[in-house]
Amino acid sequence: MKRLVSRSAKRAMTLLWPGFLAAVVAEVAFFAMFDPLDFNMRIGLSREAVYTFGFAAFWLLGILSSALTLFLQAGNDDDQPFE
Repeated sequence: MKRLVSRSAKRAMTLLWPGFLAAVVAEVAFFAMFDPLDFNMRIGLSREAVYTFGFAAFWLLGILSSALTLFLQAGNDDDQPFE
């Protein structure tokens, strides 16, 4: 039996999955250079909380990047984009 995935589900995964992968790479690279405890002087968050907020911020940036790509691609219905 063939299972069909809706177009909106495909679009959601087109946004979320690349954003997630970009967030993983960005989080590893960023927190390899900076200590999370340096960012919470006034708030007093734990190291894990800073990692969590950082990952969410990087994921949001990745989703926004993917959304911009989909937006720019939507106007192009041709298979040959550079002609």
